[in-house]
Amino acid sequence: MAYCATCEKDGGSGKFCATCGKQIVTTEAEAKVVDQPVASSGKAGMWAHLGAIMLVVAGYLTFVTWFILWLPGLIIRNSRTASEFDRRHATESLNFQLTALVLFGIFVLGDIAILVAGSAGFQEAGPLFVIYGLSTLAIVFIFQWIGVVFAILGSVNAASLRAYRYPLSFRFVK
Repeated sequence: MAYCATCEKDGGSGKFCATCGKQIVTTEAEAKVVDQPVASSGKAGMWAHLGAIMLVVAGYLTFVTWFILWLPGLIIRNSRTASEFDRRHATESLNFQLTALVLFGIFVLGDIAILVAGSAGFQEAGPLFVIYGLSTLAIVFIFQWIGVVFAILGSVNAASLRAYRYPLSFRFVK
């Protein structure tokens, strides 16, 4: 007979409870082992957030930085030694950095489109490129520093062993 430790009911015939989704066990002794989370110091989760900040500082507003900001989250998320808590923090960091990369790509594509229009002979594209380019730079600058603040909040929460979700972030990775 299968037993769900969370619902304290018969769990049915599957591996997971149909009511709560937790793993089903056969004895109460197994239920105590399954319910205990893997201990985490939160350091790997903290470094998933801080790694992105270090990359921002190392290559401030260069194209290369935007393409590698997601790397610390990906490395920690796929680490064999990381706990589930650290993986959740790494996934949050990874999702936020991928969101930043997508938004940065949209702005760069807008700059390229205006540049192509200017080279095609549209005279209005010159001043438009300057105005759009400067506004894009300002938006990217503001978004990058907001991202640094969010990453600091994420690292503080990870070090305190609390969950954290980035606001303004698309969930690319579950």
